[in-house]
Amino acid sequence: MRATAWSGRHHYLIPTDAALETDTDVYDEALPIDRVLVSIEPAKQFRLVLIDACRDNPFAKTMRRAVASRAIGRGLAKVEPTSPNTMIAFAAKAGSTASDGDSRNSPFAMSLVEHLPKPGLGLRKAFGFVRDDVLKNTGGRQEPYVYGALGGDDVSLLPAKAVAVAGPQANPQDSVRRDYGLALQAGLREAWGAFLQTYPDGFYANLARVQLKKIAAEEERATATEKPGRPSWRR
Repeated sequence: MRATAWSGRHHYLIPTDAALETDTDVYDEALPIDRVLVSIEPAKQFRLVLIDACRDNPFAKTMRRAVASRAIGRGLAKVEPTSPNTMIAFAAKAGSTASDGDSRNSPFAMSLVEHLPKPGLGLRKAFGFVRDDVLKNTGGRQEPYVYGALGGDDVSLLPAKAVAVAGPQANPQDSVRRDYGLALQAGLREAWGAFLQTYPDGFYANLARVQLKKIAAEEERATATEKPGRPSWRR
C-alpha cells in the first residue's frame, strides 16, 4: 500500500495497482485511514496501528485535478486518535516521507520486527528503540513518530518470560538414604530384598547386604537354640 495526504490533510491508503488519473479517483480507489481506525474500535483493551507507507503522492505529476485549488500535501500529516488506549505509529513524522531502504524491508519495519516481539518490553520503550534505530540507519533523515496515549501500566505485545528461581538442588542420594531408613525400620529380609532390587549398587547396597547377613546370623542362632539338648544320664 502507498499512503498520501490529500486535500484538507486527509489520509488515504492507495493500493499499489491503483491508477489515479484524477484527484477525485482517490475516493473510489483508495481507503481512508479513518476507516482503519473505525475497524479497530471494537478492541476492548488496546488498539495499535502501524503505518509504514508514508511517502509522496506517486500520481502528483500525472494526475488531473478536478478542483485547481485542491492541494496535495507532502508526506503524512499528524493523526490524533479519538479513542483511549490507541496508538498510531508512523514510519516518519508529520510532513516527511519514509525510506524504503536497501534491503527487503524498510528500516522502520526491520526495527519493529526486532523490538515489538520482545517479551515484557513496554510499547513506549519499544517505539523509543525503533525511533533510535531508524534515525541511525537513515543518517538522521527519518524519524518515526507515535500518536496516542496509554495509561500508567506498561503494555507489551508479549508477556514477560517467567524466570525460574534456582532453589537448592536435590541430592540424588536423598532418595537412597530415605529408602534405606525405611528398610532398616522394617528390619525384614523382604524389605532388604526390595531395597537391593531398586538400588543394586553403591554404598547403601553394601550396607543392605550386611543387614541381610545379620538377619541370617540371627536366624541361625535362633534355630540352634530351639534344638533339644542331649539327656544327661547318671550312674
